[in-house]
Amino acid sequence: MRLDHLVHSFVSKSDPSELGYEYEKVYAALLAAVGKQAPAALYIGGGGYTMPRYVAAQYAGSKNTVLEIDPGVTKIVHDRFSLPRDTDIVTVNRDARIALARMPADKTYDFIFGDAFNDFSVPYHLTTREFDALVKQHLAPDGWYAVNIIDDARHGRFLASTVATLRAQFKTVVVLPLGNEWRSKGRNTFVVLAGDAALPESWAGSVPKGVRMDGENAADIWERIHYVVPADELDRFVTEKKGIVLTDAYVPVDTMIAPVFADSYK
Repeated sequence: MRLDHLVHSFVSKSDPSELGYEYEKVYAALLAAVGKQAPAALYIGGGGYTMPRYVAAQYAGSKNTVLEIDPGVTKIVHDRFSLPRDTDIVTVNRDARIALARMPADKTYDFIFGDAFNDFSVPYHLTTREFDALVKQHLAPDGWYAVNIIDDARHGRFLASTVATLRAQFKTVVVLPLGNEWRSKGRNTFVVLAGDAALPESWAGSVPKGVRMDGENAADIWERIHYVVPADELDRFVTEKKGIVLTDAYVPVDTMIAPVFADSYK
């Protein structure tokens, strides 16, 4: 799926376990490590509906709800990407923040997956402490919020501030940069996990359910998707990059990602 000249999703019509992006494999590994048999999951951003279709196929009885602001995207997924009209995946075509604010207070999910950011456009109202409070309100006590962002660690203010902001709401915040060379990699996708429980001890050995991890690059992929930035290194990074708590009153994410945007044209 290509939107605004950017590729947003890869979808296999015949095989829901085919996850095209490594951050999606991280999400799959998190599901496996936590071990819920029939998880309830909420997705912020639909795109090609890759993750909800994966979870629906691999976890019988799971409940999957997609918050997709653009009904045109949902229509294309039905019309061109083979998502059945009678799917059990529930779609709410509404801005995610509004949808969460209107949701019954006692409605909770085991996982909330964020997939609404890219390096050219960040919906700032989904990055603040107030938004994270809404997310936490709708997470089960042992639930996880997993969000992927794009930044360049050589600049890094958006990543550092995302961590600082999530730490204002959650006891555990970890960063998975898809490899241990993240400091020098340049523009990169980072997965940030937040919750009130510790990352499961089974994390390093968790096998993403149904995801093929074979081939000559399997070992490298495994290492990248399971690599967690050590806590002391993450602390130093947040301090070094002057990470701040983003709030509805002050959320300069456009300024923070401007250097990443500029570098993409060099």
